[in-house]
Amino acid sequence: MAYSQSKKNTDLEKRLQLINDQLYGKQTKLHHYSNSADPTKQTNNPASFLSPSAQTADKHELAYLKEDMTKIAFLTAGAIILQMAIFLLSSRGLFTL
Repeated sequence: MAYSQSKKNTDLEKRLQLINDQLYGKQTKLHHYSNSADPTKQTNNPASFLSPSAQTADKHELAYLKEDMTKIAFLTAGAIILQMAIFLLSSRGLFTL
């Protein structure tokens, strides 16, 4: 009677797979091919394989991301300008802390 043992993933491999799934989603495990004549050539655009509703969701997420990054940039610039103003005023003796 033949006994075969399947390869078990090590703890490190399991953790790497979990991180990969969290970063890229589980759909990356599937091999998606382009509509070209060569089925061995994979496309580099993962969004082309998503359903239209998923693509719309990604566009909304990108819009929110852009909006959040804009807010962060303005608040950061404001904080830096405020710090510079306080420094200049305190160095000239016009403002004491």
